[in-house]
Amino acid sequence: MLNVQGRTTPMRKRGQVLALASLTGARRMTLTEISLNSQVKRSTCSNIISEAKRRSRENGIQDLCADENIAPKPNAERGCNAVVSAEEKQALIALTLSDYTHCRMTYAGLAMEAGLDISPQTVRKILAEDDETYFETGSLRMRRAKGVLRRAGEAYIPRNINRKFGTGSTIMFWGAILYDQSGAQLPYHIFKTPYETARERAEADVQLQQEYEQELAEEAFHLANGDWVNRAPEFKVRKKDRKDGIDWFLYCERILNPELYPFVLQKMAIRDGVLLMEDNAPAHIHHYHDYLRVQLGINKLFWPASSPDLNPIERISMEIKDKIKTQIGVEFAAPAIRRLVLSEWQNYPVDRVNHHVLSMSRRIEACIADGGGNNFNF
Repeated sequence: MLNVQGRTTPMRKRGQVLALASLTGARRMTLTEISLNSQVKRSTCSNIISEAKRRSRENGIQDLCADENIAPKPNAERGCNAVVSAEEKQALIALTLSDYTHCRMTYAGLAMEAGLDISPQTVRKILAEDDETYFETGSLRMRRAKGVLRRAGEAYIPRNINRKFGTGSTIMFWGAILYDQSGAQLPYHIFKTPYETARERAEADVQLQQEYEQELAEEAFHLANGDWVNRAPEFKVRKKDRKDGIDWFLYCERILNPELYPFVLQKMAIRDGVLLMEDNAPAHIHHYHDYLRVQLGINKLFWPASSPDLNPIERISMEIKDKIKTQIGVEFAAPAIRRLVLSEWQNYPVDRVNHHVLSMSRRIEACIADGGGNNFNF
């Protein structure tokens, strides 16, 4: 495929990309098809479309091919960091090395924290231009993994060392976030270990049998009275050979019913547009959960496959884990880790929650522009 070269894509090519992106119905094209037809790189097409849509929202001009939406910024040159002033570069470098958290952030995260509208590649170039040179662990940072940005000779200072312990304890923590709510106002659950004893498993089997018998009795009652039954009784089954972990039953009994659904309903009563978002973990998407959720009137966001970066809570989990790593010891027991995790969660500031929640629209737009893929970095 022929790729357009140069510092910025010509107006003719930009217009062609946006015209193809505006097609609807049977003529609608995926990002890959737009790239093939326009002979412009897929990533460049994604950037052009995302930028045009952002401008369209700001200026109210719906036509993506309008000059106001299509023209490149006067000082913007793709692949060049000349748009960043010397003062902004130094501020970015200082921010990168300011503390444990920032030297482990992604390039996109650093740009956002510094308030710069530049690409991850530009951040990488700015750091590489510094006289004392920065290093990352291979190409980890471009793949959203946890590398360390540092100067030469700083490999072994404490903030640049990922602490790993051969012994210790592990806990399973669940939490939910909502805009304008601090950690102290948000629901959470710390799973005990083991997650389920043999006795609890036997009690769960009895409970499921009783629920099925209750559904049969209710169906017989309604049929006897000539009532319409819109859902046939269903005997809910758990995997007999499953490994230790959180299955749909434990998620329902310990998270959905006691924590998540009451929290969502409480906020729905005082807020408009509350939308539940969960990833595609098997415990989250089992069809057994759908009936009660629909009955309660809780709307759920459709979750595309292979798009874990859509969920802003993943960034919060990463931040909390990074903070905990600096505090735990080699032989930290589970009770101490629970107290530490709970403290970090309850003290998580509302401005950071809002920061991550507000990134959601950009994540969805980037995913759509990528044809439902995961080639974006937030």
